[in-house]
Amino acid sequence: MQTIAMIFALRALFGPAFPAIEVRNPPTPQQEIVSVANAYVTAMLASDAASAAALYREDAVEMPNCRPLVKGRPAIEQYFRGLMKGGKITTFVLTHTESSISGDTAYDVGTYTQRLSTPGGIVDDTGKYVVMLKRTGGDWKVAYSIHNSDRPSTMPGSGASR
Repeated sequence: MQTIAMIFALRALFGPAFPAIEVRNPPTPQQEIVSVANAYVTAMLASDAASAAALYREDAVEMPNCRPLVKGRPAIEQYFRGLMKGGKITTFVLTHTESSISGDTAYDVGTYTQRLSTPGGIVDDTGKYVVMLKRTGGDWKVAYSIHNSDRPSTMPGSGASR
């Protein structure tokens, strides 16, 4: 017991053996990018596929979970229409981990929480996303968007049924 007490006393006298780990403050999300994200949330909560798709560039690519790429604004709007037929998003919150602007390119990284009301019942979901935006005609528009759920996969062979 005295040995342990001596180690703590020496450590206190001579400082830590390892340098302290500096935890920097995460960057504040860029307001210009957050405003695009807020418009997206508003459109999704209103089940407004056209308004959600309008936030995307004409040549944008949506990379949804467990589905093929969706290329181009018209296809993205159709994709959103299909999603909205399957249920209503009643709660949707984005938590921005980091966003940055460099010239005419920006990105936003974060997590989401959503609640969907479907014919089969309520579905609560959490996940993460990365969105790349490009300045287009003076506005920020989504160029690439990928998101995926934290929920276990229900794909055959995924182990979810074990």
